[in-house]
Amino acid sequence: VDLYIYDLVKEENVRLGDFRKSIFRRKICSVCGTIKRHAFEVLAKRVNVKVLATGHNMDDILGFMFNSFFSEQWLQLVRLKPVLPPLSPGMTRKIKPLIRTPERESLLYCLYAEVPYRRMDCPFSSGTKTKERLKIIEILSRENPGIRYQALRSFIDLSKILEKNIEKPEIIPCSRCGFPSLDGTCAYCKRIIYIKNVLSRNRTK
Repeated sequence: VDLYIYDLVKEENVRLGDFRKSIFRRKICSVCGTIKRHAFEVLAKRVNVKVLATGHNMDDILGFMFNSFFSEQWLQLVRLKPVLPPLSPGMTRKIKPLIRTPERESLLYCLYAEVPYRRMDCPFSSGTKTKERLKIIEILSRENPGIRYQALRSFIDLSKILEKNIEKPEIIPCSRCGFPSLDGTCAYCKRIIYIKNVLSRNRTK
């Protein structure tokens, strides 16, 4: 399998760490996710990939689902389902083959099969809401080992109900990159334009 790398510095001349000095400093995971999703679509287009398989495991998805649920981001919760059709024509279909595999089982497999993996945590993940809410699941798991599976099933069932009843927003192409947006500028481009303006102002001080 060929390896393709998306270099944010080469593409946009900004770094993820730049957002720590901005209004997004407490939402760095959200910014990272926005950039990651955009990068996946850019690379998929370049190499003509129609389906994207991500490595999100059960713990990852539960963290995102809890965040979406408690912040009432129902459309985001729907988008966390195992198979997601293209958001607009020309985009990829997304699948999550490890959605029912707990993080610990993935780790045990890597150790058993001697699969190399990175042992470090994300430097921006300390104290994030996702990690804090996963601690709750960890505590509940001590009394009920199956709580992760139960929570995942409940969220997936809820997402099916929401999908049938939630109003879908109108999607229009982003004027900067051509990817889907709600108002003519996608979330990725809004953040890139914003941080470039912040960096530009800081340089002139």
